[in-house]
Amino acid sequence: MKDIKKARRYLGNAKAILLEKATNEDGSYDDRKYVKMAGKKAYAAVLASLDAVLGTHKKDSISIDCYEKERSAIDQNMLAYFDAAYDTLALAMGYDGNLSVGVSNAGIGVAEKIVGWAEQKTKAL
Repeated sequence: MKDIKKARRYLGNAKAILLEKATNEDGSYDDRKYVKMAGKKAYAAVLASLDAVLGTHKKDSISIDCYEKERSAIDQNMLAYFDAAYDTLALAMGYDGNLSVGVSNAGIGVAEKIVGWAEQKTKAL
């Protein structure tokens, strides 16, 4: 449950960065720095959620591929969401700093879905 709380905190931080620091003008942010920060925080939330479900703690993980041995334990429907989270949060937002508000909203939405799934999964354990 500790990892889920951490994931919720990271996700809240990512949303706050986009809301309070990144200026949204006509569907586009004006500063890549804040988009990158938010993307990295939201992706950290995804990884913390994965740690909660799998019971692992991979400090140096940057991709779902770091969890290759444990992937079979993940709901197969959720694997597509994890891949989308990596593409959107880690690459498009966190690395490229894509300024599109739509991309950021989609990435945050995927992260919320994953964190919610992990929360339900850990309650069932």
